[in-house]
Amino acid sequence: MAISQSVQDNVTYQGRTFSDLDLNFLQHPATKDIRKKVGENSIKQSIRNLIMTNPLEKPFQPEIGCGVYNLLFEPMMPITALEIRESITDVINSYEPRVSLGTVQVTENSSMDGYDVYISFSIINSEQLVAIDFFLERMR
Repeated sequence: MAISQSVQDNVTYQGRTFSDLDLNFLQHPATKDIRKKVGENSIKQSIRNLIMTNPLEKPFQPEIGCGVYNLLFEPMMPITALEIRESITDVINSYEPRVSLGTVQVTENSSMDGYDVYISFSIINSEQLVAIDFFLERMR
């Protein structure tokens, strides 16, 4: 999945800067510690994780998850794209309070046997519009 990058990384909310571990677990060259994602990149990573998590997959929080994985094995039809869009919209609105969701577009890509996903949102207390685009495909 390719996530579009932006120039502004230091997004704050009520005086706090958003940060999270970089899930690639790369080592910082100076500190030799695990790198971290900050600002909008941490929010993008969080949204991507919410979408890729299945219900019942997260210990002690079984309600968190999108269920997109199961929909990828359904016949590739416009109704399936609509169900994927609704699942993504629901999970972001329910579990990512740092964003105000704009648009979610899911388009069938039958030549590559998957779905193109585009999500736009604004970060709370920021007028900046942020976008994520990636490709969802079946993987076993």
